[in-house]
Amino acid sequence: NVVYAHYAWYIVVIATSLQLTTNFVSQAFAILLVVLQDSFGWSITAITLSYVFRSVIGALLAPVSGLLGDRYGAKKVMLVGTALFVVGMLLLATINQVWQLYLYYSLILGTAQALFQVNIPTTVAAWFKTKLGVAVGLQQAGGGMGASVLAPGLTILLSRTDWQTAFLIIGAGGGVVILG
Repeated sequence: NVVYAHYAWYIVVIATSLQLTTNFVSQAFAILLVVLQDSFGWSITAITLSYVFRSVIGALLAPVSGLLGDRYGAKKVMLVGTALFVVGMLLLATINQVWQLYLYYSLILGTAQALFQVNIPTTVAAWFKTKLGVAVGLQQAGGGMGASVLAPGLTILLSRTDWQTAFLIIGAGGGVVILG
């Protein structure tokens, strides 16, 4: 029973890391906005629409994500989410047209976000019979810290590399964290 309790808290740490990594893409959008506007001269409206589309896609796919998690298990669904996250981030490093932003950021990363948003908290909830509120609260709080922890890191990364290299590093590094 003690081993189970320690393993359950380990799940909270992993889930928090997952949410921190995957939430970063949406929470650091303001940095992405500036980088894309400076690099391509796209309007704020065109870039912001990618965020709107990503949010709508994530909301529409959240029930589907829950159904997939119930049917195939959260682990398998999150592995698909991981693949989409890595592919989306790597493709994001290659954009040069606004439609690519909509496809890679909105559709691919929005789908990945939906798969994680539903299945991370349900996985944590499945491991706790007592202190469930504390466990989910810690996991959600950690995930919510993505912008305050990783956005400054992205700013430092962007000051030392170009944005394409930064997104390649985030995609590869995020994929390692998520798979780990």
